[in-house]
Amino acid sequence: MDSGTPGERETAAGGVAIRLCVRIGTRLLQDHPAGRLHRLARTADAAGIDSLWVPEAPFYWDAFAILGSLARTTHRVRLGTGVTSPYLRPPHLLAMSAATLDRLAEGRAFLGLGRSLPQWYRRLLGMETGEPVRVMEETLTLLRQWWRAPHQASSAGHFQVRGLPRYTHGQQPVLPVYLAAVGPRMRRLAARLADGVLLQWPTVDFVRKAAKEARYEASEAGRSPEELSLIVATAVEVTRDTGAALDGTRRELALHLVVPGMERSITGTEHDVPLMVSNVRQAMRAKEVLDGGGWTRDFERVGDLEAAARAIPADLAARVAAVGPIDTVRRRLAEYRDAGATHFFVPAPADQPSEEYAEYLASISPPGETGGGR
Repeated sequence: MDSGTPGERETAAGGVAIRLCVRIGTRLLQDHPAGRLHRLARTADAAGIDSLWVPEAPFYWDAFAILGSLARTTHRVRLGTGVTSPYLRPPHLLAMSAATLDRLAEGRAFLGLGRSLPQWYRRLLGMETGEPVRVMEETLTLLRQWWRAPHQASSAGHFQVRGLPRYTHGQQPVLPVYLAAVGPRMRRLAARLADGVLLQWPTVDFVRKAAKEARYEASEAGRSPEELSLIVATAVEVTRDTGAALDGTRRELALHLVVPGMERSITGTEHDVPLMVSNVRQAMRAKEVLDGGGWTRDFERVGDLEAAARAIPADLAARVAAVGPIDTVRRRLAEYRDAGATHFFVPAPADQPSEEYAEYLASISPPGETGGGR
């Protein structure tokens, strides 16, 4: 797929600037009027944020409906899912939704895709989920067929598509697609067929390894490694009370680690990560909840989140986050950038002027950068 990332702005030192992204959480629309959502988006847009990501799952909002409304209240920021799944939206529906959004956003749309949690779809919706990596590869292949002449797609795998044509298209001939991935097979797939990979709660060590592997896989596939984006999502908080902030980080990380395999992004530490994860999952009653098709709120209701958080050493939490005084946050973002990250998620703006939010972005950006990286 063609890279949808605009030309990167250079830092004063001649390196590549890291671009800043914002994820709009599912509870924002639940807890606040829609007008606040639009104000947030306009503030982020004016402050120079690169992209707004809206997550999607069977329990929550329709991401494309939200993104479509944001397309009319923003002008520069890129808009996409962060992330949705081919189980929730089969490839033909993804193609329809993405093309519609791209027209509404006048060429600013992208797709963020992930395997989600197959247990949800098998146990709660009675769906066949197949093998997630193969399903994702099939999805990307179908999208490419629809996006390129003669705009007709077929597949005899998990999705039975029999010569389905597309007559309407987005403003971009080919939309950027980013894959949420932690395992090596999904990361290899992203390097071969997508425009980038989204890593959640990684150590700098893991980012460095993932970037090296992605460059190799892209080269092997005949692609330019520079086309690939590597997007990091973790906790970011500027605070003088680092201890209290890390306590919050440990709770967030505990909820992330209940999903099997997520711990693979924590490398390069002296801690016994498998033992830690076992203790976290035991405290959260992870197997019981996952076997029942549950998710975040079920873990919070059934498990002991405080006990799970205590099982995570504070210094390990600090290794997978950018938390503390401004200098600490700025230094950690620089470490991720130098390890190969091209994009980094930062907190959404509060009810504040765009100038004030832009100043905050400038304060945490690594040396040589300003604002959101535009």
